[in-house]
Amino acid sequence: MSYFTKSRIYIFLIILLAVLNLGLIVFFWKGPMSKAGRHGGPFKLEYFLERRLDLTQEQMEEYRQLRQTHFRKVDMELREMRRLKGALFDLVGGEANDEKKENILEQIGKTQVTIDSLTFSHFESLRRLCNDEQQRKFDDVIKEVMHRLGRKGPPPGGRRRRP
Repeated sequence: MSYFTKSRIYIFLIILLAVLNLGLIVFFWKGPMSKAGRHGGPFKLEYFLERRLDLTQEQMEEYRQLRQTHFRKVDMELREMRRLKGALFDLVGGEANDEKKENILEQIGKTQVTIDSLTFSHFESLRRLCNDEQQRKFDDVIKEVMHRLGRKGPPPGGRRRRP
């Protein structure tokens, strides 16, 4: 083999490895496709509830509308929360003003209460969509849903940094 043929092979292999690495990075970042055929990791609430509660197509349509309204309202509150937290941390570099800090912290608390209240009302509305049998299932499932929604960080048993 000539020098140019070897270099072409090496360049091809390097490009191939770079593309494969990029593909793996995207796969790990996005996660595998769920059974429903959408990204969202192993737990996609909408499909979980549909499957566990045996929701009809009509109920699912109503639930999707409820979700859309809920997320629109919560998104506004989350934007306010980010604004307030930005204002709070802007105080770190400036003059210490305990009154202003306490005021912002109080507003953050009220915003969090609003978000939690909206979430509670959303799940109450979903429960009202269900028939009697589905409501019994809902009462059993809601604790599992809230546990999964509240989970932050890596899953239990995940990789940890070594000291």
